[in-house]
Amino acid sequence: MISKNNYRQAQFARILACIVFCAFSLNLGAQEKVKVAPILEFTYQKRNDGNRLLTARLTVFQNRITHAISDKSLLFSDGKDTITRILTDADGYAYLVIQPGAKLFRNKEGAYDFKADFGGSDTLEPVSAAVTAKDVTLKMNLREKDSVRSVTIRLLEINDKGDSIPVAGQKVITYVERMLSLLKISEESTDEKGMIVFEFPRDLPGEADGAVVVRARMEDNEKYGNVEVKDSREWGIPVDHSIVEAHRALWTQIAPIWMIVTLSILLTGVWGHYIYVIVQMVMIKKEGNKPKLT
Repeated sequence: MISKNNYRQAQFARILACIVFCAFSLNLGAQEKVKVAPILEFTYQKRNDGNRLLTARLTVFQNRITHAISDKSLLFSDGKDTITRILTDADGYAYLVIQPGAKLFRNKEGAYDFKADFGGSDTLEPVSAAVTAKDVTLKMNLREKDSVRSVTIRLLEINDKGDSIPVAGQKVITYVERMLSLLKISEESTDEKGMIVFEFPRDLPGEADGAVVVRARMEDNEKYGNVEVKDSREWGIPVDHSIVEAHRALWTQIAPIWMIVTLSILLTGVWGHYIYVIVQMVMIKKEGNKPKLT
């Protein structure tokens, strides 16, 4: 037979084992909370006015859907010093515009090493992204001579001394702005002088005064990132996009007269039949309530 002391010791051991097991389970459950790995997209663009635009977007991909992460602090740096901290907006974006003339660190190759860092949070892991780009100037000249309209593009690299060096073999795409998109009119590489010359097409529609906006771009270039320049000329065919008030058609907001008349006649006939039936039912009910003569 088991003595009372042995029984109490066994009970105490079981209780102690249960307590240890529960504590271990809670600790293991806390350790099993895995942080989500976010995605940080980072791009560089040198714009028409000489400003440099750094764009970072913080998102997370869950259940096959990309969700923007807002109100998170991103640290922007130039590879050596911190530039600033910016909070992401409702769409997960953080923008930094660097004015011309700003003093930025360059690496041994004379390129900028921009970086964006997210330090993480209770539910998100830290993440960083970097982009390297050399300083270039993209120039565009729109010229018309002897009824020939020509576009001249020149690409120059700016070294750390401020000298301009022609860049050869780099692809530049030229667009014309349309209402909802961009129309590509040229895609060529620069020659040994860093230049591209082509004739502007004469059959493109423009605004009411014939104005068109021309954009020249280097897109996602490995050395120079994104660079854009734009200008406008009255080189398009004048097109009046306004709608004449008196004009009526199936695709306008005001329907044609014949359609309004036809629909009115049909609706009048339908409602006329309804009214006729209702009147007849009322008359039949009145006739049924009259006393019968015997």
